[in-house]
Amino acid sequence: MQVTINKKEMNNLMQRTWLQGELEFDKKTPSNKELQGALAKEMKVEDSLLVIKKIDTLFSQRKAVFEAVAYKNKESKDKYEVMTKHLRKKAEEEAKKLAEKKASEAEAKKAAKEAKKAEEVAKVEPVAEPEATEEKKE
Repeated sequence: MQVTINKKEMNNLMQRTWLQGELEFDKKTPSNKELQGALAKEMKVEDSLLVIKKIDTLFSQRKAVFEAVAYKNKESKDKYEVMTKHLRKKAEEEAKKLAEKKASEAEAKKAAKEAKKAEEVAKVEPVAEPEATEEKKE
């Protein structure tokens, strides 16, 4: 995949750069993730700060035209980019998985602490066995 950027326009107010260009590919039209990675390398920014707006494939050709936005920081991206329904759902699922992971780790730590306390108590105070008393019947 070969990426060519034709236009770059800097928007200082929104702290982003608007990109327009062409890409040539061999097999199928590249996904947004693939184009995002290629543009990130070329622009020397993080993948998470790039947003692909559109990829239009030219009819019966192995070429496409794209539009993308590269933000300077995460705060400006969060401020100006709209969360779509599927992205919001994906973020909620990731947050839920993270919360479950933290809860399971906390539970494991708690169980380990209780086991350690039980071991310490067993070492400090050995369990006294009841003495056998024999009563003689006369």
